[in-house]
Amino acid sequence: MKQFNRELLEKLSYLMKIKGKASKTIECYNNALLKFFRFTNKQSKDISKQDFINYLKHITENDCSKSTHEQFINAWKIYLKEIHNKELKYGNQYRPKKEKRLPKVLSESEIVNGIKSCKNIKHKAILSVLFSTGMRRSELINLKIKDIDSKNMIIRIKQGKGFKDRNVPLTDSLLGILRDYYKECKPIFFLFNGTRGKYSATSLANVTKKYLNINPHGIRHSRGTNLINNGADVTEVQKLYGHKNVKTTTTYLHISVDNLRKLHDPLQKAV
Repeated sequence: MKQFNRELLEKLSYLMKIKGKASKTIECYNNALLKFFRFTNKQSKDISKQDFINYLKHITENDCSKSTHEQFINAWKIYLKEIHNKELKYGNQYRPKKEKRLPKVLSESEIVNGIKSCKNIKHKAILSVLFSTGMRRSELINLKIKDIDSKNMIIRIKQGKGFKDRNVPLTDSLLGILRDYYKECKPIFFLFNGTRGKYSATSLANVTKKYLNINPHGIRHSRGTNLINNGADVTEVQKLYGHKNVKTTTTYLHISVDNLRKLHDPLQKAV
């Protein structure tokens, strides 16, 4: 890769950082652009629309995921804007079509039974926090012992998605599980410790798959869906989940098959 491009990538990383982009996003965009520059072997200012198309063809033929495809376009768009003060006018027409799939949603009883099956108190505490609060995996991993406020019965989530703080309820049941966990495991600083400080995302995914056959976000999605199906107000779920826009919360509005069966049967008088 051209040295000139490497220096500009470092500049882009700096600009994204001071604009508040998450470190994971910066790393992903850098990796996407590195691969693109190696493929073209050109200075970025000389890269053409055809180079862009050729690279998309290359990664598609190598079975890249749609998210990788989308990520590259986003990375190139922000690179052109921040480094060359140009707009990516042809990007949207080459974005992959988004598939609309209903995510896997577990019922409340399925998740509760999975938590009950835990013999490991740490795993039980992890699943209980995820399901009770609906918090994101990154929020759970970064939870500190001091964030559990048993006096006010809240859990303080610091710098969640969008670098926003919020409080979520701490129930009596969850507090009891956390106290049992604390007495047995004696965590230090982070609520859930790993081999290198805080618990890893990989370990967390392994726990949720083992007991519930679902990823951590699937628990969050299941919790939100169950809340709304049971009559919770969408705006209250929005606050609990820390969504900036209520439209994000409405993705949990899945109508269950049982509820559909209660609808009026239009053929009732025809048989």
